[in-house]
Amino acid sequence: MSRMRSFVLPLTVALCAAMAAADGTYQFTLNSQQSELTTAINITAPSTGSLIGNYDAETNPTGTRTKPGFLGTFGDTENVPVPLTVTVVVNGNNTTNPSGAFVLRLDPDTGEAGLSGLSLDLLGGDDIAVNLTANMLWNTFRTRNPTCTVFGGFTIPVPLGQAVVSTLTAQQGAGEAIGTLVESVPGTYVVTIPVTLSVALGAVFLGTEVPPTPQDVPLVFAAEVMVSGSSATISIELEGFDTQQQQEGPIGDPFSVPFAEPLCGGSLIFNLQLQSLSSSSSVSGQLLAAGDKQAAPACPCDWDGNGEVGVPDIFAFLTSWFAGNGDFDGVNGTQVADIFAFLNCWFSRPAPC
Repeated sequence: MSRMRSFVLPLTVALCAAMAAADGTYQFTLNSQQSELTTAINITAPSTGSLIGNYDAETNPTGTRTKPGFLGTFGDTENVPVPLTVTVVVNGNNTTNPSGAFVLRLDPDTGEAGLSGLSLDLLGGDDIAVNLTANMLWNTFRTRNPTCTVFGGFTIPVPLGQAVVSTLTAQQGAGEAIGTLVESVPGTYVVTIPVTLSVALGAVFLGTEVPPTPQDVPLVFAAEVMVSGSSATISIELEGFDTQQQQEGPIGDPFSVPFAEPLCGGSLIFNLQLQSLSSSSSVSGQLLAAGDKQAAPACPCDWDGNGEVGVPDIFAFLTSWFAGNGDFDGVNGTQVADIFAFLNCWFSRPAPC
C-alpha cells in the first residue's frame, strides 16, 4: 500500500505540473524550411479580339499578311484582321515554403483552445510561375508570306509562356476563434478550432494585373501541439483549403501578343481584350511552427510587484504617490485622482489581478 502511494503521488504531481505548464498563451512562428505547401492555381480569362499578319508596308514589307475567308481576291498589300475568340488559361502546381505567425491559447482545465492573430504568406515571400495557354477559335483565313489557307471552326491550344502569381495570403480577422483542446498523451494536445480566414490571390499575366481580392474562407484549424516547459511545437495539416473569385470586365487595357502560326508558319499578332476573369486556388500540405509561452500580463495594482495584491501594495503606492511617481491613471501626472483609481483597482481586482 505504501509503495502504491509512493507511486501515485509523484505521478499525480507530474500530471498536474504538465497541465499547469501547458496552460497559457503561446506565440508561434512558422518554420518556413520545414513547412511545405502544394498550391494548385487555375485562372480562366475569356477574351475577344482579332489576329493579323505582322506585315507593315514600311517597317516589315516581307511580313505575313492575312485575310478572312476561303475564297476571293487577295490584294498585294492587303492585311485584314481575322476575328477570333480566345480563352486564356493559367494553371499549374507549385511547392512553396510559407511564412507567418499566430497566437494559440491553451486551457487544459476547460478543454478550450483559442486562436488569434493568424497571418500567413502562403508563398513565403516568393513568386510562383504557372503555365499560360490560349485556347483560340477563329474562322478560316488565308495568308501571304507564306501563301496558305488556315482552316478554322475548331479550338487550338497555343502555349504563351508563363504567368506569375505574386500574392497568396491568409489573414485572420480581429478577435479570437474558439475551439477544443484534447490531451492525447501527457504533454501532447489535439487542437480543433473553426476559423474564417481572408484569403487573397494576386497575379500578373500578359501584362495584365489581377489585383488581390480578399475572400472569406471558413476552415478548421486542426493541429497537434507538443508542450515542453515554456515552449511548444505544433504540426498543422492543411487540406481542402480552396478559394474562388470572379472579376467582371472588360479587364485591363487591350494588349498584343506575337504568335507563330503552327500550321503554315505565318508570323501573326493577336490583339486581345480580356472580358472577364475567374480564378481558383487549392492549398494542401503541412505547417510546422515553434512557440514560446507568453508572460502573463502584470496586475496594475500589484504595485510592489510581488505577484500578489495585498495591503502592502497600498503603502507602496502611497510612497510612490508622495514622491511624485504615482501616476496610476496615466493622466496629467501624479494627481489625487490617481489615489482613487488605484484603490478602485485594488478593491475590484480586475483581470489579470
